[in-house]
Parts: sequence; structure tokens; C-alpha cells
Amino acid sequence: MFVHLKRESKGGQVLTVMDCYKQQYGVTKQEAVSNFVELIEETWKDVNMDWVETTFVPKEIAIQFLNYAQMCEAIYNRNNVDGYSDPHVVKEDVVALFIDPILI
Repeated sequence: MFVHLKRESKGGQVLTVMDCYKQQYGVTKQEAVSNFVELIEETWKDVNMDWVETTFVPKEIAIQFLNYAQMCEAIYNRNNVDGYSDPHVVKEDVVALFIDPILI
């Protein structure tokens, strides 16, 4: 997970969120990754709960935000590879979703 952070910090000139977190909380890289994984899981629980309970925003609008969040999750976490800067890793998913979808 967080493979794209390696790409961001290759030059050693730019601090990543992981670098800042490690420095601020005095934790190892593995501890930081574990904490971020836990944070992401808790956030998805919140998103799903909010989705179920949303009444003040039209569902059509809420769906757009939910789709965006799901897309970000899929692009950045496919096989622990950054699909945004290396798009060939998500080609199979794009084909499955848009070219050969499974109709229900």
C-alpha cells in the first residue's frame, strides 16, 4: 500500500504525508502504514454509514461523490500500485467496467 509515496519521495526533496506523519508521531514506516490503513477503513465505514443515513442531499448528488471516492480507492490501491501515474495497471478494470460490463 502507498506505493505512490515512493514515487513522490524518490528525489528526496519533497516530503510525503507519510514522512510528515512519521516525524510528527515518532513512528516507523510500518506503523505509519498500519495507522493509515486503519484510518482508511474507519473512513469507509463513515462514508457507508453517511450514505445510508443521507436525507438532506439528493441521492443523485451523493452518488457522484461516492463514485469519486470509490474511483480514487480503485486507482490508487490496485495491486498496491499507483494507477494514476501508471495507468496500464488499471486497464483491465476500465475494460471490465466500461467495455465489457456485467449486466445485472
